[in-house]
Amino acid sequence: MRIILITALTLCIVQAQSIDQLIHTALKNHPSLQTIEHRISAMDEKISLSQNFANPDLSLTINDMQFGDPFSRDLEPMQYQAVQFKQKFPWFGKLDARKSYTEAQKNVILDSYDAAKVKLAEEIRMTAYSIKEIETRIDIVQKYIDVSKQNIKLYTSYASTDSKSHINSMNASLLLTKVKIKAANYKAILKSQKAKLKYLVQGNIKAVSTSLKMKNPKSIQYYLSKIEENPIYHMSLSKKEVASANETLQDLDTMPDPYVKAGYFNRQNYNDYASISIGASIPIYGSEKLKTEAARKEVLHLPVHHWIIKVHYIVR
Repeated sequence: MRIILITALTLCIVQAQSIDQLIHTALKNHPSLQTIEHRISAMDEKISLSQNFANPDLSLTINDMQFGDPFSRDLEPMQYQAVQFKQKFPWFGKLDARKSYTEAQKNVILDSYDAAKVKLAEEIRMTAYSIKEIETRIDIVQKYIDVSKQNIKLYTSYASTDSKSHINSMNASLLLTKVKIKAANYKAILKSQKAKLKYLVQGNIKAVSTSLKMKNPKSIQYYLSKIEENPIYHMSLSKKEVASANETLQDLDTMPDPYVKAGYFNRQNYNDYASISIGASIPIYGSEKLKTEAARKEVLHLPVHHWIIKVHYIVR
């Protein structure tokens, strides 16, 4: 019998998983992290895309088609068939600005990935601790139930000799009912917490091997010195870099992109010729300046250090 008991306890210990093991499993399998990983991978293609020119325009022109004789192409020198090619070139510095803007966006996603991993680990720890706490509470309530049953049995045995035993027995029965209701509530909460932990870990969990160890908190200066390692803090910095890069990009967009247009013109019974033209759009409506001003205001809208200042204020 003792060998069987020892074997069962050993199997339970082996099957139980530590919180660190649960976190390790979750970081590999949780779909929310995998979604962010796909977004990070997609940003590499967007960075490459930011360095591409706009697609060129290719056109075919048949000029001066006479209604009386639309298929004759040798009636006059103005009749020609032309192939034209048009390519827009980004203004100096725009490609670098686009790349910086896209890389800043990728940094935000990378920081959100780190923040998501920290948040997932936190949720797993808190849920595992809640499960252990509720299990302990259930054990305590179960002891109350056992004591209440013993009291009822004791009061019932003295009911014939003690007039107060009947009242005490009723009170004990009422207490037993309340304790059973509390036990049922705890079991319902325990079931929901285990389901939550299963979702967080993305796997079946038979038992969690952990002990609730309370540690003394460190000084507030220690925690303040670690703020810059916080992924949320890094994400706020990256968002500010995105806004700043967007401001630079919108500022460069006020300069129109030049284009080059080249064509080859074929004529029957006349000499062929080519043409080259250079041009650019004219920003006369002020749309680019409005976009630049909006980008500047977005930068001002991101005070990175406001929450750090708030922490210092609370400490004082």
